[in-house]
Amino acid sequence: MAISVAEQLAESHSAGCIHKGVSPNNILINTDNLKIQLIDHVRILDLNQTSHFIYDPLFCSQNLPYLSPEQTSRVNYSVNYTTDLYSLGVVFYELLTGGPPFLNDDPIEIIHSHLAETAPPAYTIEPDIPEPVSRIVRPCFWKKHPKSATKRLSGLFMTLDIA
Repeated sequence: MAISVAEQLAESHSAGCIHKGVSPNNILINTDNLKIQLIDHVRILDLNQTSHFIYDPLFCSQNLPYLSPEQTSRVNYSVNYTTDLYSLGVVFYELLTGGPPFLNDDPIEIIHSHLAETAPPAYTIEPDIPEPVSRIVRPCFWKKHPKSATKRLSGLFMTLDIA
């Protein structure tokens, strides 16, 4: 599943498109042939202009856990392909541990976590996960400037392909 979604994002990025809404709700699995499809390319929500969304329970459960730091409009860089990589990392983390890395009843705290907190390694949450598998997901949560080489989708794809 991880490889298929990473491949689809790589194709979108090659075409100059950014998904901006990678979450489990946008990943479909055909149970007949196990084909995986990433759906619903969305428009970014600027939380400064639409702050009422952070108090919408549906938004908080389906979108907020997967927002990248740059999607919060609280960092000094714009949305680019690394936005998708961050959100994809959250999805992979959830696959490994059973939940996203940052959950809280207060939406502002979730946003703060995306900006400032470090996700606990997946193997510390779910001991059955081998530490090397847990390390594959960690670069996705890199919070420095998104042009950092450690946040390249091609690097993640190569790592997944090798694993």
